[in-house]
Amino acid sequence: MSPFDSYADKCHHLRMERRNCILQITLHSDGQTLRWGSGPHAEFGPAFRDIGADPDNKVIIMTGIGDAFIEAVDSSNVGKRLPTSEMSPRTWNHIYWNAKQLLMNLLEIKVPMIAAVNGPVSIHAELGPTSDSRSGGPKESSIVRARQRCNPAPGRHLTCNALPPDSGWAQSYT
Repeated sequence: MSPFDSYADKCHHLRMERRNCILQITLHSDGQTLRWGSGPHAEFGPAFRDIGADPDNKVIIMTGIGDAFIEAVDSSNVGKRLPTSEMSPRTWNHIYWNAKQLLMNLLEIKVPMIAAVNGPVSIHAELGPTSDSRSGGPKESSIVRARQRCNPAPGRHLTCNALPPDSGWAQSYT
């Protein structure tokens, strides 16, 4: 069994296809635009770790499905975590740990990564800018939507503030 076979089907919210050492990962929720929640939040960190550890991955393309790259939070997927005023310190710690693993494992991928952002991003908008190369379609409004809908998370506000002012990402955030 190759390393790819051991992780390719582990994640419900990532479809992975590899040809000629080029891995395409497609973010989705049941074949539709990804709606963020506890599933993607817990799955992406370990997935990025597995992807980065596979020596047969030479280039990675990350994209989405539908009219947005990532849509709003799916509260049915978050469950009893909302409202935040009722969340325990243990729950916050779990969310923090997953978020840290997601970002750190993404940054540890040592091969070129291309983000083909297919539309607006309302949650975890740092996924596009942290890639080595980014492209967006005409409907991409990226981080501006994220800022309007939720507080900046550690990954998003650190990433976006570090971007050059002439990048479309940084301008849409500020």
